[in-house]
Amino acid sequence: MKIILLVEGDPEKEVLPGFLQRWLAGKVDPLPAIKAVNTRGCDNHIKECATKARLHLAAPDVLAVFGLLDLHGPKNIPAHCTSIKDKCDHLRQRRENENARSVAAPGVLPRIPISTRAPPQPAPLTWSRPAARPPAAARRRRKA
Repeated sequence: MKIILLVEGDPEKEVLPGFLQRWLAGKVDPLPAIKAVNTRGCDNHIKECATKARLHLAAPDVLAVFGLLDLHGPKNIPAHCTSIKDKCDHLRQRRENENARSVAAPGVLPRIPISTRAPPQPAPLTWSRPAARPPAAARRRRKA
């Protein structure tokens, strides 16, 4: 299982997965993998968040997708938005407008039932039966 983070820049992509892994350690068992996806800036993040979330949620091993946007990145916040609450409300409304445009009709995104059961545990590895090696093409790609 894995969690996808949609972030707006390289610093967030490098720092957040490790930070969340350390924070979740001991609180969640088994610990999910956390993958950050850089959306390359605030405007792209707002425009592409719904589309990228839909694509990632289609994968069977994705547990959740979160979009993270900081308040210092956007350069086109109106002057009347001076407080943090005003900035959040403006960005939330802008994101919802973009999401409404990207989803053609109600029901396009499937409702996913949330299970409270733990996912099945993988079979333990034993020394008498080692894990299979990756295909030769994958080994060559890693060396390159």
